Amino acid sequence: MIAEFISPEDSRWEIFLSGIEHDFYHLPEYISLAARQEGGQACAFFAETGGNSLLVPLLMRPIPEELNPEPGFCDVLTPYGYPGPLLAGDATENTIASMLQSFKQAGREAGVISAFWRLHPLLPFPLAPLEEFGRLVQHGRTVYIDLSLTPDQMWQETSNNHRRHIRQMQKKGFVVVHNEWRYLESFVKAYRESMSRLEASQFYFFSDDYFEDLRKALGDRLSLWTVLSPEGEVAAGGLFTTVKGIVEYHLGANVQEFLQWSPLKLLISEVRSWAREAGHHLLHLGGGVGGDMDSLYIFKSRFSPLAADFHTFRAVLMPEVYDQLTQKRFGGEKRPDAEEKDFFPAYRTP
Repeated sequence: MIAEFISPEDSRWEIFLSGIEHDFYHLPEYISLAARQEGGQACAFFAETGGNSLLVPLLMRPIPEELNPEPGFCDVLTPYGYPGPLLAGDATENTIASMLQSFKQAGREAGVISAFWRLHPLLPFPLAPLEEFGRLVQHGRTVYIDLSLTPDQMWQETSNNHRRHIRQMQKKGFVVVHNEWRYLESFVKAYRESMSRLEASQFYFFSDDYFEDLRKALGDRLSLWTVLSPEGEVAAGGLFTTVKGIVEYHLGANVQEFLQWSPLKLLISEVRSWAREAGHHLLHLGGGVGGDMDSLYIFKSRFSPLAADFHTFRAVLMPEVYDQLTQKRFGGEKRPDAEEKDFFPAYRTP
């Protein structure tokens, strides 16, 4: 079996993705961008055996210095979004278990203490083998739209409230424009104001460099959609990605001044129509902030009744070292199990 951590420049990463369904979150360009934004080294775990292969995009991070770790220790996690593990081939659960075991072995040899993976809700990965090697946590659901439906069917699945507001905005003269990048700065401002209103964590306040780097990394796989008011002012905006027929609603926001109209409703409706006509098969709206079933999730769910479970996977590869670091973090006190479900790894608790 081949089992190793590979760099974004390794040709096996692109070759693996070329043969299977995946999302932009799995692209080596995106993982490299995430490493610059979130810290750590961009890599992927790659395993191959008997015509089957596994790829897990990752960030490899050094252990915080304040914990006085031994040299060479680190942990790994999948970056922001849904860059979960992917399988190629027709692997049995036993084969998957064998590849996961090889991940643990390769991880220990590389000094990896713990691993945190965000699974992709729309690209299923067998859960049973994961439960054998770590802990699965369900974080609510994410909303998606089946683009094989007719326009009338998608309209009927939209809530009455959303449909009424969409019609009102169209009648008032609100319009949606596509890839008018001169509006990016206005969108970024609106996005940050929206995160403030939602009391999101500091993580979600992406830097200016993030938006420019995202555009450079994804090229024409990234698009900016903007709602303009009848007077030509930016009323809402959203960044969407398109890879292998999956359209992702990556980031979006209403401008404070136009909140009463909630112009994102018109924007998503227009993107939905465009995506269907372009021949894509799924529009993934995602979930609430941090995976919660909050007001943002409810807003998205009023476009479609379809939703998928979002899971994370947590594994401790070096238990003794993990416990030592956790004790250092909490001054020698054992951390309550109830709290540990909320943050992993425990030694990185804010």
